[in-house]
Amino acid sequence: MNFRKAGLILFCASVAFAQSDDSFSSTYSSYSSQLQDNTTSEKLNLFGGIGFGFRTGGELYSSTTTVNGQPTKKEDTYFNYGQGIKIDLGVQYFMMENVALQAGFGYSGRVPGLDVEQETSILTVNTKTSTHYSTNLFGLKVHVVPRFEVLELLNMYAGVGVGFFWNSMSYETTLAYENTTYNEEGKIRSGATLGLLGLLGADFPLSDLMSLYGELGFEQMSFKWKETEVKKTNIPEHAVGKYKYDNDAPNMTSPPRIPGSNWQIRAGVRFILM
Repeated sequence: MNFRKAGLILFCASVAFAQSDDSFSSTYSSYSSQLQDNTTSEKLNLFGGIGFGFRTGGELYSSTTTVNGQPTKKEDTYFNYGQGIKIDLGVQYFMMENVALQAGFGYSGRVPGLDVEQETSILTVNTKTSTHYSTNLFGLKVHVVPRFEVLELLNMYAGVGVGFFWNSMSYETTLAYENTTYNEEGKIRSGATLGLLGLLGADFPLSDLMSLYGELGFEQMSFKWKETEVKKTNIPEHAVGKYKYDNDAPNMTSPPRIPGSNWQIRAGVRFILM
């Protein structure tokens, strides 16, 4: 009697497991089919994403405090055009079944901004200079993006490309000397530059017409300063005008080359049009 009961229990368990296995297989096959359909049938999509860029290298700026000729405090900050909030918009067109041409526009805004202070005290005379820099980076980017599947579970892609980048940079300086405050505002202009690009990402389908994506990207670039334009100033011995950088001209400052290379993490939405 006990053997009959045990056999009945084993039979019921086997039937239940078979039904559960069929259900899992059906779900897995459905998800794999959706990935396959999205990979093979897609021709054109629009995308938009947001992320953050982490600098690779930077130009050193130091904030210092000096009392009677002796430095008492120093704080170093590294400036890089590519650090900060990232916004990307673009389009992908599939030239072949799993190879897309991607074109897009990118924007970077430095967060936090760059602040530099120089404070000097000699006996009872105190002088403090504070400068705040604001920067924005813009780019037109083109990638070739092959897609591939990993274990039939992830629809991934990698890409390499080039970008055309330019920036805007402005500054505001405040000079406090004894009981008087002076101010200056201006811009620092750089030449546009080409950069090398790379990315690695994955798509997560939500429907036949929309998917989420996550990316790790890299941009390699640097900018050479061309001129500083003083737009407004009442600082003694400073004048409104444009001051160029030149390696060869006498009595002119050599142009610094400021890094813009960065690693970035992005996430966004892709809308499939065709």
